[in-house]
Amino acid sequence: MFLALLVDADGSVYLRHDGAEPRHPRSPAHSGEPLEWHTTRGEPVAPGRFELFAPPPDGLLLTSFTSTGRVFTSRAEALSLKGVVRGRETFELDRGLKEVRQGAFLAVNEGHEYTSIIEPGEAVETFCVAFGHRLTVEVARDLSARHPRPTESPQEASPEALELLEAVLVGASDLVCATESLRRRMADLDGEALQEGGLELLARLLRAQDRVRREAEGLEGLRRADRLEVYRRLLRARDSMEATLGQAGSLEHWAAQADMSRFHFARSFKAAFGMSPHRYRMTRRLERARELLKGSRRPTTEIALDLGFDSPSHFAAAYRRRFGETPSQTRQAN
Repeated sequence: MFLALLVDADGSVYLRHDGAEPRHPRSPAHSGEPLEWHTTRGEPVAPGRFELFAPPPDGLLLTSFTSTGRVFTSRAEALSLKGVVRGRETFELDRGLKEVRQGAFLAVNEGHEYTSIIEPGEAVETFCVAFGHRLTVEVARDLSARHPRPTESPQEASPEALELLEAVLVGASDLVCATESLRRRMADLDGEALQEGGLELLARLLRAQDRVRREAEGLEGLRRADRLEVYRRLLRARDSMEATLGQAGSLEHWAAQADMSRFHFARSFKAAFGMSPHRYRMTRRLERARELLKGSRRPTTEIALDLGFDSPSHFAAAYRRRFGETPSQTRQAN
């Protein structure tokens, strides 16, 4: 099922819904055919006034989508922040894989193509916010200015401020809070509240990207002009590792993902993330296993094999070294 809300610059809210049942009590009655944009009173909007997947230049587009077993390729018509409410969604983007789960986000730049993959048998609910170009320029400019100026020349924001690193953002509690608040506001159809929530979320996203850029600046042994590009390649490889934790991999494979030699990749990866690629993958496998032991009733053997461990005994030994307790003890405590 699919629900979209479009928030125009004047605070007007428009709806579009496709699905078996309306997702909102004020949605127009569904006839089985895809619906065009409607006002909150159910009045149709003139065809062509708004595009389905593009926000107004000064506005927002919010979409909520529940589906299972689908693959599609699309193009981001505006800077977009993609999140997952339930399940997981994998993206093919920038020649790599990026897995988004609850609490993680992926920023996709305007004009970039991507493929979305949701595995069969898994009902996944996704949430996406697309930010109009002029709105993004305005917020980026004001964040970068020491003293915000009147909005008379929105072209002043630098191109670098608008080209985000397309990496999976994990542990960004400020983004989690802002996104969940905005998602809850969809039910109220309050254009002013949605605008305020969207502006706050966009500002937090751009600040999160600034933090990533500062991390890139910390890479030593590189010319300053090269640091951001090297970090982008390392993030591409790291996100692909995250999306394929249960699959076989090699230093050669991950170095190729980053377009680096094995030596340069291993050294740069450790400098960026504080551990070798092999140790990083092992650590993330064990952390993912711990999440599954606490949050699901899947058999321990199944978890171990799905995450690429050779045997349950190998998994149990590595798990105990990492957490100081056995997998069964973790499960019993939860």
